[in-house]
Amino acid sequence: MLRILWILGLLNLSTLIFAQEPLPANEAFAFSYQVTAPNKVLLSWQIAEGHYLYKQKFKFIPLNAVAQIVAPVFPVAETKQDKIFGNVEIYRHQLELELPISQANDKFNLDVVFQGCSDENLCYLPIHQTVSLP
Repeated sequence: MLRILWILGLLNLSTLIFAQEPLPANEAFAFSYQVTAPNKVLLSWQIAEGHYLYKQKFKFIPLNAVAQIVAPVFPVAETKQDKIFGNVEIYRHQLELELPISQANDKFNLDVVFQGCSDENLCYLPIHQTVSLP
């Protein structure tokens, strides 16, 4: 009996030693943007293997009261039965969105909010990225 407990203890210890640390959010969902025209910005995510972003969790919040955001057209998403949110649409690998912007002043800041999880059931808190447009 003692031998079985000792073996089980070793197995648990090896699981802890060889378990991977979760990726930091900025590595799991590497975000970048590029101004493509005076009224358009291209938002890009490189999504790490084994991770995904929820389509329903994107928000685009203008930080300047005079700016207007036109809803982006999302590409076709993969459907997933999620333990937390039920039937959801997700993106894996890479996502690019062109975001049209209508603005009345020279400088414009935008809060881009997104959320995702890993296939290992680790969900990240909503992530905020500020986009500054000239």
